Amino acid sequence: QALPGDSLYPVKLGIEKAQFALAVDADARAQLRVEFASRRLEEMVEVAAGSRNTGSGSVQLAADRFKTEVVSIQEELFTGASAPSDSQTEFARSVGRKVEAYSSTVASTGDDLPEEVLGEVEDILEETKEQVVQVIITAHESEQDEDSAHELDVALAAEMESVGAQYGDTASEAIATAEALRKEGLYRRAFQVWKDFVFEAELK
Repeated sequence: QALPGDSLYPVKLGIEKAQFALAVDADARAQLRVEFASRRLEEMVEVAAGSRNTGSGSVQLAADRFKTEVVSIQEELFTGASAPSDSQTEFARSVGRKVEAYSSTVASTGDDLPEEVLGEVEDILEETKEQVVQVIITAHESEQDEDSAHELDVALAAEMESVGAQYGDTASEAIATAEALRKEGLYRRAFQVWKDFVFEAELK
């Protein structure tokens, strides 16, 4: 139950480090990364909820620990980005589902987080989502499997809904183009359409 700033917190991290070192294979280590990131997020939420007593420094420390674990997940994703194995693709799917849960938790905790910390955490989660999508797209282009297609459909639908809610009618053409590409199975181009739209919209 130790939290960042507690005297026993380094012991907690030491136990996790030993657990990671004893993991039997790469798949087990990758899943531990996800588990540890979940723990860091829970810690950040708990510290943020009590930040009026502990101060913003503890929140920043907890957020930094969470970001460190997410960066480790990104490194795991990067190793399989160019030619993912089945296990790496499944790991990406697992991370994608977890990151959605992380994002929801962060959004619901937003009022307790300093604005700068909230922005940092949201940015790194968004980067991770993009990495997940790229791994699954590469796997789908190689295998054309239904599971990858389903994951990409869900991810693209969520992105288009978010873009539509933010930009309204100005996004309708980009959304229609992305949807047409999705129906043809051209996921990489579909995701690029909305990314280009958001980039250009933010420049205006």
